Amino acid sequence: MEKLSKFRLLDAAFVIGSILTFIADQITDLILAITFFLDGFPHYCAIVLLLVIVPNAIVQIFSARWNRIDEYTSRRVEVIHGLLMGTLHRYYRVLTLGLEARRTGDLVDYQRYYQQWSDICMLRLFDSFMESSPQLVFQLYVLIE
Repeated sequence: MEKLSKFRLLDAAFVIGSILTFIADQITDLILAITFFLDGFPHYCAIVLLLVIVPNAIVQIFSARWNRIDEYTSRRVEVIHGLLMGTLHRYYRVLTLGLEARRTGDLVDYQRYYQQWSDICMLRLFDSFMESSPQLVFQLYVLIE
């Protein structure tokens, strides 16, 4: 039997922390867009929203495609991805799979958990390069202007 590290409560805490930082990132992006709009810069607001929505939509497309490949798809999962909340769904799935693997101790459950964790890490990496980097460049532009 292959040796895999156990899913600890600390791992669950890190997943929950990842969920919270993801939500905080989305909220701060929205606050920035609203601030630009209220300060009389509607074009900056539109740019920020574009820099948030387009990368998020691309990440959702990858996530939905990977769900189809993994044969884990349903109408509900497709709607969640359509509402751009597939990342949160994946985090929830990682948490539930980890807790299930901890409870059963089954190697297959751990492999499913690690596969989902690998997918979410890759999706967040895509998100970082497609969303955060362009936003940083745009915010530097706004500061210099």
